[in-house]
Amino acid sequence: MPDVNRPSRHRWRRAGLLSLLALCTWLPTARGDAATPAPSFWQALAGTWVSEASYLDEQLQPIVARYATLMQVETVADGVLITEWKFYPDSELARGMSGGKLPAGRGLETVTQSRGRTDAAQPGAMQFGSDRGRWVATTPELATGLVAGKAAAPRYRYVAALSGPGHAEISTWGYHDDGSFKGLALFRMRRIAPAELDARLDALRGQYAIGFTMDSRPR
Repeated sequence: MPDVNRPSRHRWRRAGLLSLLALCTWLPTARGDAATPAPSFWQALAGTWVSEASYLDEQLQPIVARYATLMQVETVADGVLITEWKFYPDSELARGMSGGKLPAGRGLETVTQSRGRTDAAQPGAMQFGSDRGRWVATTPELATGLVAGKAAAPRYRYVAALSGPGHAEISTWGYHDDGSFKGLALFRMRRIAPAELDARLDALRGQYAIGFTMDSRPR
């Protein structure tokens, strides 16, 4: 199995990340800022996506330098349904997430599903509840999201950007209860055909030597 957690292959430019952090402070958030109606963002995002991701700490150093995701976005009558598979290499993070159930030297798979419902009060807005918070599409190519934390501090902020029909980027910004920066996850996404989903799942389970799966989808 290749070493999928080598920081040397995925070194980030600190200045660029700090610029992105600054950008996130003024982008319209999902707390109710004015936004241009853009319901087409969710139709554009619909489909199946594979991504390479990185998880960084508050110093922008890798916690997990590389992991993988598959995401399926479906439009439904009153919103969207997002199913996401994440594949983590053997790491301290994966072992902690598994509650000690991950066998030594094996990877972790997580599966989640989120239902977003259209907010009739604001075109382009989508309410996902406590897991993904409230999102607002600010242009047909850009949406921001927010999960509220304690007091006035957010728990998570999201920025999702479509760069053409076949590529997208999502960043997830985490914060401590006092509002200080906690960490950052970056997802570099590529659209694939829906028919490829099962084969991609099998390939990633083999690549990451999955030893334990946590599936929280509703039964």
